[in-house]
Amino acid sequence: MEHRKLISTKADTLFALRSLIHESVIEEMYILQVGDYHRDKIGVCHEIMDQFRGRRIVVRSSSTAEDSFQRSNAGHYKSILDVDSSSEQEIIDAVDAVIASYRRDIHNLEEEQVLIQCQARNVMLGGVVFTRDIQSNKPYYLINYDETGSTDSVTSGSAGRMMKIVRNIKAEGLPSPWKELLLAVRELEHIMDGLALDIEFAIDRDCQVILFQMRPLVASYKQAGSYDDHAFFELLEDAGSMYERHKNVITKEPMMMSDMAFWNPSEIIGSNPRPLDYSLYRAIITHRAWNQGIARIGFRKLEEDLMHRVGNKPYICLEYAFYSLIPQAVDEELALRLVRYYQDALRHNLTAHDKIEFEIVFTSYDFGTENRTRCLLEHGFTEDDRQDLTEKLKEVTMAAILQFDEILAEDMTSLQKLEELRKKEERLLRNQQADIYQILRAVQNLRAGLQHYGTPQFARQARMAFMARAFLRSLTENGPADDEGKTWFSQEDTDAFMQSISTVSTEFEKDFRAFSMDEISRAEFNEKYGHLRVGTYDIRTERYDQMNFRPGPSKSKGKAEAREDALNPGRLAEALKEAGLQVSVEQLLHFIRYAIEQREYFKFEFTKSLSMVLELIRKLGSILEIRTMDLSWLCVDDFKLYESGCDPENLKKLWMKLITKRRRLNHDSRLILLPEVILSGASVDVIPVYEARPNFITAKTVEGEVVLLDEEPDADITGKIVVVPKADPGYEWIFTKNIKGFITKYGGAASHM
Repeated sequence: MEHRKLISTKADTLFALRSLIHESVIEEMYILQVGDYHRDKIGVCHEIMDQFRGRRIVVRSSSTAEDSFQRSNAGHYKSILDVDSSSEQEIIDAVDAVIASYRRDIHNLEEEQVLIQCQARNVMLGGVVFTRDIQSNKPYYLINYDETGSTDSVTSGSAGRMMKIVRNIKAEGLPSPWKELLLAVRELEHIMDGLALDIEFAIDRDCQVILFQMRPLVASYKQAGSYDDHAFFELLEDAGSMYERHKNVITKEPMMMSDMAFWNPSEIIGSNPRPLDYSLYRAIITHRAWNQGIARIGFRKLEEDLMHRVGNKPYICLEYAFYSLIPQAVDEELALRLVRYYQDALRHNLTAHDKIEFEIVFTSYDFGTENRTRCLLEHGFTEDDRQDLTEKLKEVTMAAILQFDEILAEDMTSLQKLEELRKKEERLLRNQQADIYQILRAVQNLRAGLQHYGTPQFARQARMAFMARAFLRSLTENGPADDEGKTWFSQEDTDAFMQSISTVSTEFEKDFRAFSMDEISRAEFNEKYGHLRVGTYDIRTERYDQMNFRPGPSKSKGKAEAREDALNPGRLAEALKEAGLQVSVEQLLHFIRYAIEQREYFKFEFTKSLSMVLELIRKLGSILEIRTMDLSWLCVDDFKLYESGCDPENLKKLWMKLITKRRRLNHDSRLILLPEVILSGASVDVIPVYEARPNFITAKTVEGEVVLLDEEPDADITGKIVVVPKADPGYEWIFTKNIKGFITKYGGAASHM
């Protein structure tokens, strides 16, 4: 049968399909003609009652204004569920309601239909399948589904989860019920000659697929032939092969990966970074230095790359994150079992992938550690295992508190060496006679300086700040053992204490306000903050000292009251005693305050040298007449070429070839869709689009006008809710503008912002 002839009203289409399908079923049906119903309402009702004999039925719209090649009008007209087929009045009320919904835009109702069907029973899940991605026409099956047993929550828009399955997947390799669903969908596609379809379905507890509706996928039909599926499948296959090559040295299996765990690359360099962003981030942070810093304070040593690419998307190896956050003193056998446990915990809670240090891994000792680690006893660990872990966590944490000033002094000395190196190389920016070889050497010197004097120190300070915040958080989540329901301190108490901590952000806000009111000059402001840029690793973005600021009046209102004494010393002493932490109240408060302060300070100082690396590369581009946008396609290792004595002209030719090649590769790789978390090779082909769990910084509720800052960079944001893709130090100025709220797409639970 020519497929266009099958597409008619909902009822007629289902009636025509009944004898053609074998992989799904269509519930018993009665097609009501509105004209017949109006002529003999009672007679039609009795026919329905005789056919369905007391079973529950669904009264569904089936108008000529639905399901065409031009428009679907899905959900536009009423359908009534759970009607008693033995009740004349219930049938009449339901049919009348459906017909009434037609009256809005259909004038001649007599030729219209209403579809009556048995209501599906024992429904396990229901939903809608689009046989192509409706936004981009990419070759994916899009499955929106609901697991509550409801047959209309997805189509009505009230609930639902989503899954994307690449179209060339082998259905037999899928678990039930997705295998049965895909076989049913492909049968319909075959009947319809490959036409893109919009299919409404349910699946019962026996994995039987029930077909409720099939119509043309209008969005895809209008884009027919606009996508090269074969090329897409090749790209995706390459990405899958790329993933399989990444074996982790901990479990000797393919890595579990997250784009936002631990050193959250999607937040810092984006989900499709240019080669310069990615290679700088890898060289300076995720190659080795990330671990060298935390190993110094008692965490496990691991000389492995933390970040890896699939396609062009950067991911963190979760096994390496899990392993490196276990104390060195923990026995290796127990450490490996803990890694396995953390893997399983994340598999069962994918929304925690950007919160692993808070919800998956035990990384330090705080006021809730004893309670939280009890879950280990339900997963094959003994009480001795649990106590061994908690004791080692306590040792690492106590050492961090008691040796904090000593560690900080060491790290400040390193930071000073980095500062001296930066100031020495900074002179090249102002030297008009500097040649490319001097600049290339300076780039390498600063890169090495960051790896040695910058990243390990920042990583160490950041880890201690995590410990500090864990203490504060656990004070509001835990309380006296004999008084359930009470916590040591309220959220208001810890918020007030946090407000008393003076960070770089606090200083920035004060200085920006002074700059706005002409109390300090632009030159003075730039001296402190000119190195900041929106996109810390992105050479294409301007630094603050290159931007055209329009500060305007800046005020801060509505902040929580700052109180240094917000944490009552007596109560804090009780908490320390109960937790068995042998440190004084003064030592703990000193640690919390200065660990949080120093994390921000070290990040701020670290970015000065990183920013200088990008400025030196920009100067190279200026000398060689290579656009800044083009420089972003180079890798940091490309700047080692001076060692081979390459002359400037040939160097430029070589770089331009690399730029052209990488631009093309990036264009291809950005076409493929990759998940936030990869658990196995199958994750590349089957992508569950789960509902992300936001990270809230405060408990307030606000309403206001939204400004998408990427689209309106010059907008007046005072009193508005500001939206940016990712948190970044370069956005600090936003907080001086008395905004109502701030939303980012990427931003972990310990995000800079």
